Order: sequence, then C-alpha cells, then structure tokens
Amino acid sequence: LYRKVGWWETDTAMREIAAIQRTAQRITERDYKSEAEVLLAYDAVSLYYRAEEVMETVKLHHGLTRAGVIFDSIYLNELPVCDMQRYKCVIFVNCHMLTPEKRAECRRLTEGKLVIHLNGQGYCDGQTLSLEHLSETVGLKMEKTESAAITVGDETIEVTEALKPLFKVCDEDAEVLARYDDGSAAAAILGGHDEEVDGLV
Repeated sequence: LYRKVGWWETDTAMREIAAIQRTAQRITERDYKSEAEVLLAYDAVSLYYRAEEVMETVKLHHGLTRAGVIFDSIYLNELPVCDMQRYKCVIFVNCHMLTPEKRAECRRLTEGKLVIHLNGQGYCDGQTLSLEHLSETVGLKMEKTESAAITVGDETIEVTEALKPLFKVCDEDAEVLARYDDGSAAAAILGGHDEEVDGLV
C-alpha cells in the first residue's frame, strides 16, 4: 500500500493533531452561532433568466474569505425570515430578476445597512428588461456600457463575455470607486464615508 505511513507519524505532529481534535470536539458540542456581519443573497430563480451562470460568484467567496470576511449565504426568498439585525452589510450577488414587490421588500429589509449590488441586479422584472428597474433597485442612475475592462487603482481587469450586459453609473451624487477603460464609472457608492451609506453598485 503506497504511503501507508508518513511524516505525520512523529510524536510532535501527533500531539498537535490530538490538540486540534480536542479543540474541534469542544466546538462541535456547542450550539452553533454565526459571527457573520456580512450576508450574501442569491436568487435561484434568476439563474433561469441568464444564458449561463458565471464562476465570478464563486470567486467572490474566495475573495471575501482571503480578506478575512465572515459571511453567511442565503437564498433571496429566505430574506424575510432571516435575522437581519445581525448583519451590517448585504451583498446581492445574482438577483437579476426582481419584481417591483421584491425590490421594495429588499429595500425595506436592508434599510440602514451597507448594501452592495453586483452587476445587473433587478434589471429584469420577469416580463421586461429595463434600466429603470436597475436604477430603482440600486438607487443610482444606470446606463448600459460596451466597455471591455475595469480599472481599479493601477490594475486593469478584463471583463468576460458571460458577465455582459454591463452597466455604468451615471449619477452626479455618487462617489466613483472604479472606472471602465473608457473612463465611465464601473463601481460607485452613494453617500460619503462619514455618512450612512445608502447604496453601492
């Protein structure tokens, strides 16, 4: 049998393994309580409104984890029964299809929190595609863009075809966080750093 024993079979390593196991056992015996202050909302229905789902949603998890962010993930239809008081930030990841009622519900449930909308949230209402739906959802004036890259600081990121259509922020009151290669706003925040943040896209 190949590699039946290995480097871990030393007294030092085995003592460390035993200590880790004891710690893990104590944790599993406690009632679970999430320490997350960030909530990610996914919509299963919206998957049927896109030609394909992109892996950027998985990359978001990797980025948040590497940044040390503790987060919970739920489906959008679970939002009304979720303990929203625990969260300071809510990220709508793939909620492309939102009815007017659902948009109003999301706004009510996330009032007073930092809300981040990723590309195209609420662009569809189940019947039509509309920039008005999108703008109402994110709280910023939005327009379509044909840009192919985003600049953040000194880094330029190419945009994959699967993410399109893309949208730019056209709101004079918004603070620009990142720009497309044509100079238009790719990401922006509504509200200043010293004020309560109303929305981020």
